[in-house]
Amino acid sequence: MAETIFDESTLGTSNNFITFNQDGAIYYRLKSRLPQRREVREFDIPLQENTGVADFKTFIGKTMFVLEGTMYPDDEETFAEGRYKLKSVASPQISQDDNDSDQGYVPYKWTDNSAKQLFVKVLYVDLPESSRGGIKQPFKLWCKLKYPVILGQTAETATIGNSTATTSGGSALPFPLPIPLGATVYSSNGSITNYGTIGTYPSFEVIGPISKPKITNSTTGEYLEFNTTLNSSSDVLRITYDQDSLSAEVNGNSVLNTQTSGSSYFKLIPGINNFTLSGLTIGSGAYATVSAYSAWPLS
Repeated sequence: MAETIFDESTLGTSNNFITFNQDGAIYYRLKSRLPQRREVREFDIPLQENTGVADFKTFIGKTMFVLEGTMYPDDEETFAEGRYKLKSVASPQISQDDNDSDQGYVPYKWTDNSAKQLFVKVLYVDLPESSRGGIKQPFKLWCKLKYPVILGQTAETATIGNSTATTSGGSALPFPLPIPLGATVYSSNGSITNYGTIGTYPSFEVIGPISKPKITNSTTGEYLEFNTTLNSSSDVLRITYDQDSLSAEVNGNSVLNTQTSGSSYFKLIPGINNFTLSGLTIGSGAYATVSAYSAWPLS
């Protein structure tokens, strides 16, 4: 991994987090970050008495991530507080009850040439106790990766189109006959940059009025199209997907079954991705937005 291990980094959400390599009453010095290959099975095990889900055996053959370091407290009181914080950030019950976490997955954040993050679920913490080190406390945080992909901390966003769409095909009325008749197509353009080195999942919003909306990545030729109609600006088609989830909804109602043949849920390639929003008809004020996090490989 490219980041500098001596720099400040954080693990967790705003409600339950630890900051490494930051001066204070409790100093957590991070000394290693290690992706590991582990043979794990694909089940999440519900535990009794509301203690959360311990998915200590998940994702066959995928990567675990270990954060290892040493806690340097000022005194015995902060020693106890520091151990409590380490146990809290590794608690399935606390992390899964946190509204800012994704089923217990939380961001591990750092900065190298740009701000980056890796989503992990802390499964448990090794906290051996020994009188030989005094109140100095070694620790290991064993994490499961949601995806072995590093993401930017801030999403790149762009607007496809503006308040006035332009005609890209069809025929205006009145016209002399004979003439081939067909649906009129309108389109508008926009672009977004994936600053990473691997493909990344985008999300889209299409705001009406528009019929049969089609979002095309003109850089690759891939597109997403739905045979549905957004009658006004209050109708919004929201499309989100990643490695294990998929949603396409208009005002909260699924329209997955209206996806047209040939369209696909594509990734954004590294670099500039140019987009076109088109449809059978596009009314005044219709547009779309695209959002995505730049992506880099874990190793």
